[in-house]
Amino acid sequence: MRRSVSVLALLSFTISSAFAAAPKFQVIHAFTGSPNDGASPAFNLVLDQHGNLFGTTVSGGADLTGCTPYGCGAAFELVPKNGRWIQNLFYNFPLLSNGAFPDPQGPIVMDSSGNLYGTRSSGDDGSCNCGQIYQLTRSGGAWTQNVLHTFTGGADDGAYSAWGLVRDSAGNLFGATEGGGINQAGVVYELTPNPDGTWTYSVIYKFGSGAPGDGSGPYGSLATDSLGNVYGTTAGGGTYGYGNGFQTVTRWRCLV
Repeated sequence: MRRSVSVLALLSFTISSAFAAAPKFQVIHAFTGSPNDGASPAFNLVLDQHGNLFGTTVSGGADLTGCTPYGCGAAFELVPKNGRWIQNLFYNFPLLSNGAFPDPQGPIVMDSSGNLYGTRSSGDDGSCNCGQIYQLTRSGGAWTQNVLHTFTGGADDGAYSAWGLVRDSAGNLFGATEGGGINQAGVVYELTPNPDGTWTYSVIYKFGSGAPGDGSGPYGSLATDSLGNVYGTTAGGGTYGYGNGFQTVTRWRCLV
């Protein structure tokens, strides 16, 4: 009898523990699209020190000028309050002056001051339309967009940075483009902050060099380690033609 009671107690504890450990799913916001909300949040969220979430949407937003009926995309914040999440659509991406959709793409990152950084697959240079790197800064409750770099394509610059940015411990930003560079095989780039608030853009590796095992068309998000090395993958090239994983080191060369 004692053994039966012990087995039942153990079974009850096991079942209770299983239910206690079961994950819970909760919808914290349902996007409704233009003109009052974003649409198609295709990428990551970032969490600030206060527990607020930030993200972007490819379409939606209040700016319908030239982007009707889908909207030009937006940046939003989700704030936890009394067990609920309150959404704030704080920036609407405008139609570019050359008539292109802004098309914010890829993961965004946040710095210690709460500024956001991301990439757009459309640019505003009037010819290449190869994409841009942008910064969103907040002052007095209002957000402003600053363009940090407009890609121009060709052998000396990238084109179409659709996979966002990563940030290292020193505040440098890194990304990759699917096009541009040697034979339009793509590049890895770095943005370095300057003391006066400006940024220095540099291409740190060009794919398509013809070196053994070299890849082409970097695809997917990058990663960095504590030593400042950058890691990523390419969709093509490599020893067998099916892409590779790469590492850029020692300011800068690529190891495949």
